[in-house]
Amino acid sequence: MVFGLVPASRLLLPWQLRRNFRKTPILHDSRSLEIQDSGLHFTSSVSDSKTTWELFFRFAENEATFILVQQGNQIFFPIPKRELTPVQIAEVRSLFETHIPRR
Repeated sequence: MVFGLVPASRLLLPWQLRRNFRKTPILHDSRSLEIQDSGLHFTSSVSDSKTTWELFFRFAENEATFILVQQGNQIFFPIPKRELTPVQIAEVRSLFETHIPRR
């Protein structure tokens, strides 16, 4: 019976994520990010937040996105590369490698 639950949970998770995204209008708001040696500055129409590098446990990337993961692996911040030039991508990667472990 346990084996039947594991695949079902993997199917439900993407559906739940899409549903939660649709039901949470604040997630549709555009955001901006300023990356500095001192940390990160996130802004949107309803928020303004500064964080230090210590907040982040690790980072990962693929061809399209950087992902910053907070302590506990429960909260993450995707940063799309589509808005960045190749030079900016290299600069961001360098800052992340300097301040956050890659695991």
